Amino acid sequence: MNVFTQVHQQPATLASPATSAERRKEAGLLSVHAASGHSAITNLSELPRFFEAGDVLVVNNAATIPASLSLTHVASGTPLELRLLTPREVLLGESEFSWHSWLAAAFSQGSWRQRTEERTQIPLLRVGDLFATEDPLVQLEITGFHNNEQRLPEVGFRAAEKSLRSFLFKHGRPIQYSYHKNDLELWDVQTPFATQPVATEAPSASFHLSWELMFALQERGVRIVPVTHATGVSSLGEPELDRLLPVPEFFAVGQEAREIIVEAQAINRQVIGLGTGAARAVESAFGGEAASSGSTSLLLSGTHRLRGLTGLLTGMHEMGSSHLRLLDAFVPRPWLLAGYEKAVAAGFLWHEFGDLCLISEKA
Repeated sequence: MNVFTQVHQQPATLASPATSAERRKEAGLLSVHAASGHSAITNLSELPRFFEAGDVLVVNNAATIPASLSLTHVASGTPLELRLLTPREVLLGESEFSWHSWLAAAFSQGSWRQRTEERTQIPLLRVGDLFATEDPLVQLEITGFHNNEQRLPEVGFRAAEKSLRSFLFKHGRPIQYSYHKNDLELWDVQTPFATQPVATEAPSASFHLSWELMFALQERGVRIVPVTHATGVSSLGEPELDRLLPVPEFFAVGQEAREIIVEAQAINRQVIGLGTGAARAVESAFGGEAASSGSTSLLLSGTHRLRGLTGLLTGMHEMGSSHLRLLDAFVPRPWLLAGYEKAVAAGFLWHEFGDLCLISEKA
């Protein structure tokens, strides 16, 4: 059986720990050499030996918002779950992160313990329909549909910006999936670098990065550089909808971050992205002519020529996911497949709190 088919068909055996309390200093690390394809299994505590002075680790400072909302579709009286995907302004290519209008995904009522694929039946939705919330001062109105898909409504919040943010953090829940073991709280999905509340799903490659590990990297002369990318949902539960992922997402790469990356490139040092979100942010910014922020629709794949990064430290990604396709920009798929086979044999864990994969010139 192909290892990607195995990952796809046996999520229970390749699942992950449930909460941040189970983040492991000794998480597994699959290393894949970007030039030769050589792969090996070690653990995360060995990460510093893959770096040297002058190398750069680019981290994502996005904080995760509680983007899952329990609502009632007023026209039918049907309870639903709505998962926020990206602000409508970002979807339209604008450069500001706004809280008032969102692209969302609609799911039938149910527990996160049910597989996403089993919660795709929803009532007929129309432009102008309202969603009632737990707060009588906050309603949502459907203003359109993305790609004419019923399950992807664009919604506007009827609330002042301050009230809306308060509502989300009071009544929203973190998005989570059936492979988790128990409820996730908001602090379970924050990383050590979280400062900008823009992500609807956590930039989870950072979960196992302890301060001790960060200090060890800095002692080796590695520069840790923050950028921002509003990481979004990993699955919508239907193949035709998942093919639309990732939707345009907010990113920001500051001038200082750009200058540090350019300096590292000039002396042939590694520039490693920590997570697929950091990778999309850097490659989006370096595709232009200046440090930038705004909306990115960049899809990294095997045809993409890397402009900012030389490598990637990321989680273990399932077959067919947009995150997995992104890895093709860093290493040929057969080499990645060979490494993943070793990871499966070693009992690696998948998903947000699972083990990690390093693709680099020194792996």
